Amino acid sequence: MAYKDTVARLAFAAQRGWRFRLLCHAGTSFPDDLGYRSPEGRLLPGLSVFVQREQGIVRVSDTGVRPGCDFSIVCRLFELLPGGWGDWRPQTHYAEE
Repeated sequence: MAYKDTVARLAFAAQRGWRFRLLCHAGTSFPDDLGYRSPEGRLLPGLSVFVQREQGIVRVSDTGVRPGCDFSIVCRLFELLPGGWGDWRPQTHYAEE
């Protein structure tokens, strides 16, 4: 799900070769309904799995996402380095060389 600058997010997905469908929740209560908004109103990253059943589409599992979580394999690699993460943090865009 994308919220802000949907066109840029679609371009980012295309650049990465993602072939799954992206949707936009702007103007809906979707992130609140899923628990992906902080008490201060910030959007929180998370993953949910939905399946289609006879009664409709059902959420069957979910989890939060943060640096160092099991979904980020590069985090495990950094933890093996003597300096660990240092001041490095993941980005969505890196300067062209």
